[in-house]
Amino acid sequence: MNQAQTIFALFFGLYFATVVGLAGRLEAFDTASMFMGRWRAWLRFSVSVVLLIVLPVLYFVWVYRWLEIPPCIPVTFWNMLALLALSLCVFGFYRFSWGFLLLKFRNAFVFYGEKLPESIRERIKSHPAGEDVAQRVRPHLIPGAVWVVLTTAFGYCWTH
Repeated sequence: MNQAQTIFALFFGLYFATVVGLAGRLEAFDTASMFMGRWRAWLRFSVSVVLLIVLPVLYFVWVYRWLEIPPCIPVTFWNMLALLALSLCVFGFYRFSWGFLLLKFRNAFVFYGEKLPESIRERIKSHPAGEDVAQRVRPHLIPGAVWVVLTTAFGYCWTH
């Protein structure tokens, strides 16, 4: 493991842990409801595992592998900012999952049913953009995808 990989792994681990902690308000890993056999909880769990665990880990492995190329990156502000940006990408996956879990079909939330859990409703009600915008899918999916692309592109361009 070289210096760039070590710093990236440290930053990524901190932010990954934060995102997993934030996922609680999405009720992404609601094991009590899963135990009761509620299919929406199982669906939420399955999608959340992919979006909040599998994709970020695949991203981590991908970035970690291409950071093998520079054997030593000098410790400068811009180099650390590039490694930080690469690790901040995990927040894009969180935004993306937030939006995905708000998908509706026939006026019901696919992953929650007729109404959202209280923790999500409170967050939406207090959102600065307003309730209408905060509970739509695109205002979360698009910024999440843009965040992933921009942080990855900046980090890649700077380290190569």
